[in-house]
This record gives sequence, C-alpha cells and structure tokens, in this order.
Amino acid sequence: MNRKRPWQLVVALGLAACCGCGGRETIKPRSNIPEAAKLPKLGDPLPLLNNDRVQVAPPAGWRVPSRESKWLARFVLSARQTYPVILLAAADCEAIYDLSSKNADELIKLVRAEIKEKPEDGKLADPIEAFKLKDFHGVTYSRLVKVQGQLMKCVRVETVADGQRYTLELRDNDGSVEKYRPHLFAVAAGMEFTKGGAKPANKPAEMPEAKPEEKPADPPAPKPEDKPADKPEEKPAPKPEEKPEPPPEKKPEPPPEKKPSKPEPDFKEEL
Repeated sequence: MNRKRPWQLVVALGLAACCGCGGRETIKPRSNIPEAAKLPKLGDPLPLLNNDRVQVAPPAGWRVPSRESKWLARFVLSARQTYPVILLAAADCEAIYDLSSKNADELIKLVRAEIKEKPEDGKLADPIEAFKLKDFHGVTYSRLVKVQGQLMKCVRVETVADGQRYTLELRDNDGSVEKYRPHLFAVAAGMEFTKGGAKPANKPAEMPEAKPEEKPADPPAPKPEDKPADKPEEKPAPKPEEKPEPPPEKKPEPPPEKKPSKPEPDFKEEL
C-alpha cells in the first residue's frame, strides 16, 4: 500500500477542490457589489440638481456641507472631519445617452481609455465591473490617487442618464474605505433621474407636430330680443317750390346814328 507524503496529500486535495466532473473550474474574483438588502438607509433627499435632472440623498446620519463649484453634492460622515466623504459630479456624455445592461460594456471601454490616456490621475486598484442594483445600472472600480499629496484608495460608481455622466466617489484617508463602500452604493441605488432638464446637445430636439389652423368661430346669431326696434318710415322732406325764372332783361337798343349834316355854303366868300 502506497502512502502519500503530507505535501502530496495537500496538493491532491487542492486539485480535487479545483476540479469537477466537467474539468477545471474558473475561480471568479469576489464581487465588490454589496447586496441590496444590506444597504444602509438614506436620509432626506436634496433638491433637484443639475438643471433638475437628478435627485440624490445622503446616507442616514451623514452631513451635507456647503456646495463647491466642482461637485454637485458632498456628503461627510462628520461635520468636524473631511473624511470619509462621498462626492457627486456630472458631465456631458456624447457616447452614451442612457446606461443599461446592454451597453454597460461601452462605459467600461470609455473608463479604460481614460485611465490609459491619463495614468497620472491614478492607478487602477480594482477591476472595472458592471452591475445592476435595484433599478440602478452602473459600473464600479477603484483607483489609487493622490489627494493633497496623500495616496488613498478611491471607490467610484458611474452611470449615464439623459446624456449626463454621473460619478460618485468615496474617499477615505485612513485605509478604511471598504467599511463605507455600502454607503456609496446606497447613495447610487437611491438616485432618481428626471427628464426635466434641458435637452443635451447630442440629441436633436423633436419638432412639434404641425396643427391645422383653427378657423374663427362664427359669431352667434342675435337673439330676437336683441334685434333693434323697427324705426318708423321716414317721410321724404318736402321739396322747395320752384320759382319761375325771371325773363331775361332786354338790352336797350342803340340810338340811331345821326347822319352828318351838309355844311351850309359860305356865301360870304362869293361876295
């Protein structure tokens, strides 16, 4: 009877655990997506943000400091401490309009291209993973980044809705970022998106349907009582009596011409 040595027995047990009836099994890495039932509760939601496109709520008990121009919202665990903090940012997205399980790979490719283009922004710490949590579709990953000269692990959750790319980022400077990962996903799962904002530039505006011109309504017929009372017939005014025209004045006849008288002879000359 052949007896196996202790180290051989360990190798045999390891191979047996990795093999099944169908051959060698692929060992999947542990998912970083928390279960929906184990998500922390949320507090009161903030007013609509990003031109009334999105509404978000902080984890219950977390504080909402004053807004900064770089972020749509900030949530901190304590008002006296900077970390842990959850940040929300938004930007236009031309490649994707609404994220779903069918096009999640497009967002993953987009994130990989950005990390490759700017490696100085942080090294990828966890693989990029697509997920669906309740009605929320997104991708998540972790990066090692320098914030104010301090290296820390930041966990991100991204989605796209109505042509807007939203990024939630969890930061913590004491290495306990995994402790607050469920809070990050709770905020993501509680996000609500509306269509109340302006239409994005990459989506053409829909032209309104042409409506036929409305004809003006006919004026209502006058009621009998509204008819004006009959006026009495007007009698024609009497014509002035015609006066006979005076006969034309007779012009005076010119006096008859007087014939010149013959001069009488001068008898004195004959004498």
